[in-house]
Amino acid sequence: MKGSWFNFFKDKEKLEFTKEVFEDSMKALDEDLMIYLRHADKGAKVLECCCGPGYTAIPLSHHFNVTAFDRDSGVLDYARSNAVKFGKNITFKELDFFDIEGEFGTDSFDACSSGGVLEHFSRKDVRRLIDLQLKVAPVVFASMPLGEGGGEKRKNEWGIVKYEYDSRDWIEDVLNGYNIIEYRTLPYKPEKMRFREFMAVIGRKSREKGCLICNESR
Repeated sequence: MKGSWFNFFKDKEKLEFTKEVFEDSMKALDEDLMIYLRHADKGAKVLECCCGPGYTAIPLSHHFNVTAFDRDSGVLDYARSNAVKFGKNITFKELDFFDIEGEFGTDSFDACSSGGVLEHFSRKDVRRLIDLQLKVAPVVFASMPLGEGGGEKRKNEWGIVKYEYDSRDWIEDVLNGYNIIEYRTLPYKPEKMRFREFMAVIGRKSREKGCLICNESR
């Protein structure tokens, strides 16, 4: 997940929250909130991974006790400032994703969450990160914009790598063998400038008769 995320958010004018940005972020979470609450109690301890300026972490803090981390100190400064204005139950830490087990320990959270993160990693590293999250929490919520498919590696002008995974890549390849308790896709919404999005809920142990799969829309 290398590259200049601070410059990315800065160029997109996405570092500092306004009231409108916060309200849009809350509405975006509303589309997923019932999924979260099916697998984590209100007020549960949630680790928000690679939080950026807080687009998911801050809305989550209105429903859960959130610990959020990012490896970019500049981005974290804005996340903390945004949380002062719009957050509730939330703390921040500067940390690399691969260091979460050493930092927090086994079973330190009720759930891990990430949004727009895993698509920036290779298949091998995605699986390493899922394994690490399942050590610190029994359930993982992961959402990501869908790519064109095939897993092609691309790099943008900020040096940020992204892999072109579509929903089939996620289900049949990248997350193959994991206990996908639930997944869903959301269609592209041009009026909100939203990409097609895939969300998976991953648990620790496989079910004897396979996974529960629901709420899919193509």
